[in-house]
Amino acid sequence: MKLEITKKEAQPLLKRHCLSGSLVFDKATPSNKELQEALAKECKCDAKVVVIRTIQSDYGRTHAEFKACVYETEEALKKFQPKVKAKPKKEGEEEAKPDAKAEAKPEEKAEAKPEEKAEAKPEAKPEAKPEGKAESKE
Repeated sequence: MKLEITKKEAQPLLKRHCLSGSLVFDKATPSNKELQEALAKECKCDAKVVVIRTIQSDYGRTHAEFKACVYETEEALKKFQPKVKAKPKKEGEEEAKPDAKAEAKPEEKAEAKPEEKAEAKPEAKPEAKPEGKAESKE
């Protein structure tokens, strides 16, 4: 993997340097971790303080553009780096939970059924007169 940094912008208030550049690779697009380690070697710093923002490549090409930030210290990283939201759980993980919740579900359904039946009853509608025949008083 060849790494070329094209832009290096210092941000002293945030105690970091923002990098952008390009990389050339042989097989698949490098993962964030692989690029993080390569940038750490290039900048002569610890890989823990390197944060990869984006890696963009075109389909089928072995060339990509990246954006990253290199913080001065781990404390600066923790202080200024935005928090990552937790990933939503997959359906398979929800089924693997303890059976305590599974037992509660049938009870909830049993209680909900009478209410559903009451709500599901259609209201009485007045009978409609056929449109084709008109009543006449003769």
